[in-house]
Amino acid sequence: MRGAALPSTAAGGTVTPNSKHNGDTRHRLNETDRQITEHRSQTRSDIQEEFDKAITGQIETRDPQTGRETWLPAYRFAHTDGRGNYFLSDDPSQNPTRANPEWRVLDVINRNDPNYRPSR
Repeated sequence: MRGAALPSTAAGGTVTPNSKHNGDTRHRLNETDRQITEHRSQTRSDIQEEFDKAITGQIETRDPQTGRETWLPAYRFAHTDGRGNYFLSDDPSQNPTRANPEWRVLDVINRNDPNYRPSR
């Protein structure tokens, strides 16, 4: 079968517009594949973290003032004074920030929450 060849490079080895377009497309596909793999890996890691917390009876918290993350025994509400002391309770009326403004509420991290994304 005879026909015209579709060269990817012009004479002398220079890149033609088609080969440049193909290279750009390949690069975009590779980048998309890398991002999918990274996201999949992070999702699996997040699921494993939540499972570990559940079976060990812990919560993961973040101090909004310092950004420090800590695992603590599982309670619905967690507070800190920023010096390594924690106040934990399931009762929202037990709030040390009312009596002492030095205490602050900790954010409880739930990696299974679809709106959760760690800041990088």
